[in-house]
Amino acid sequence: MQIQKHDEFSVILHLDEQASRDLERVRQLMPASPYRDDPPHVTLLQGIHPSVTMSDEEILRAITPALNRLIKPEAHVRVSYLSNLTGGPYKITSAIVMAMSSVLGREHISLLAHLRGGGFGLSSNAMFYYPHASVRLGVPFDARSLELASELFPKGRGIELVSWEVLRLTSTSKRRPFHELVTK
Repeated sequence: MQIQKHDEFSVILHLDEQASRDLERVRQLMPASPYRDDPPHVTLLQGIHPSVTMSDEEILRAITPALNRLIKPEAHVRVSYLSNLTGGPYKITSAIVMAMSSVLGREHISLLAHLRGGGFGLSSNAMFYYPHASVRLGVPFDARSLELASELFPKGRGIELVSWEVLRLTSTSKRRPFHELVTK
């Protein structure tokens, strides 16, 4: 498949096994998402678009070296705070907002430079985007789910990032937003 130059893609980093189980426990207390439930992950970067039409293989060839540097023990995240994020395509979403370790922060800056140098465009929000794990798209925390999330994800909890994936947001989708996995 090809990503058109008007399509965007995102970089996600999968959470370690314990954090994934904990996030699923919080989800069990919440109503179903009107959209979907993605596997537990941190969205590191959104709003990336190629300057020309590119195949999945071309995109992966261009960005894999930079993405592989994101996966190492010292490149982790820490829980910053829990929030009901508003705006965007899902109106409101329960989320765990993360702070990047200094190593991940440096690799993130390196990734941005790599993308710009490789002919990729970045939306204006990509520069100021903060990593977060969506708990349930389109569903805010209620008192019970927030209480459990606060216990399981206290401020400062470290979370290891175990793998990366690239998701495509296609502008031609009838059901927006529509993410497709660009496989590794």
